[in-house]
Amino acid sequence: MNVVVTWMYCSPPKEKINHAQMGADSDLAETQNYYWRCIFLMFESSWRLNGGDTRHILLVNKRPPDEIDGVDTRQLIEQYGVEVIDIPNITKAPEDYHTAWNIQFTLIDIMKWIGENTAAEDHVYLLDSDVVFNLPLNDEMAEVIDKKKAMIYTIDYELDHVVNGNTRRDLLAISKEMSGGYDRDEFRYAGGEIIGGLGKEYTRMAELSRKYYEECLERYANKQSKFLTEEHLFSYVYDLLGYEPYTANKFLKRIWTDRSLYTTITGDEHGLVFWHLPAEKKKGFYKLFQQYRLKDDGSYVLDTDQHGRFYGIDATLGTHLMVWPKRVARKMYYMLKK
Repeated sequence: MNVVVTWMYCSPPKEKINHAQMGADSDLAETQNYYWRCIFLMFESSWRLNGGDTRHILLVNKRPPDEIDGVDTRQLIEQYGVEVIDIPNITKAPEDYHTAWNIQFTLIDIMKWIGENTAAEDHVYLLDSDVVFNLPLNDEMAEVIDKKKAMIYTIDYELDHVVNGNTRRDLLAISKEMSGGYDRDEFRYAGGEIIGGLGKEYTRMAELSRKYYEECLERYANKQSKFLTEEHLFSYVYDLLGYEPYTANKFLKRIWTDRSLYTTITGDEHGLVFWHLPAEKKKGFYKLFQQYRLKDDGSYVLDTDQHGRFYGIDATLGTHLMVWPKRVARKMYYMLKK
């Protein structure tokens, strides 16, 4: 069986966790709703493209609001067949462990839950909430997971490019100091937007991730360099488990859509199964969510024919016309700020 999983952590009042693109107001309903919209649009895309045979799981520490933008989320949960599960444990790094993302190590708990609550041979896709399906899951992906046990999205950042606080050179040095060792000359960086694998593999992932997370906490206490985010940690663990890199790269891409700032759009995105759209939480996801319409039978319908335009993949004439004015305005802003 195919299983699609995502998760959501809602900060209680006065808890501030910094997230890129969203800032530190993680306790505000307005901020949380940006993520909820992403989640429901992810499950909509899977339900529409993968059909009713795919299991949908949402792990949370707090149930979603009953209504967002006039849309009844309880109906969406029922319509898309989403199992809403309480996260059994919350792994939160110390407040000063890193400048951001300190809730992301909860993915270790989610991996453990998946290993315990899915069948050993299930094909499980653990996705970031800002990932959507562009095409259905397919036999080629299933074959990759059956043969390789896991499907990894590998990103070849420049060795000195800082990714969430560490470069690949930094991560290589840390890896060689970890008790598990590391016998490579370059650090293989795995993006965290997708973790695909057999159900039984998630138990192995969780066990090793927990072990080396605890080691990172010891290094933190001793003021040593450490893996700062779950991506750093999981990249190390995947290598120890022998997972082959690049196995997800044919099916998924981290797509930056702001053509006036930085874009990774190349024109071949419509051939991908997954789109990861980290810069679209406040734009594309918000705009598309407003397109929900209630039918006479009480269910919701969403016109997704133009989803590439909503998400910024397909540029309109207006998009092209606004690129240079935005670049000039941004340059003037930073000049005046100096």
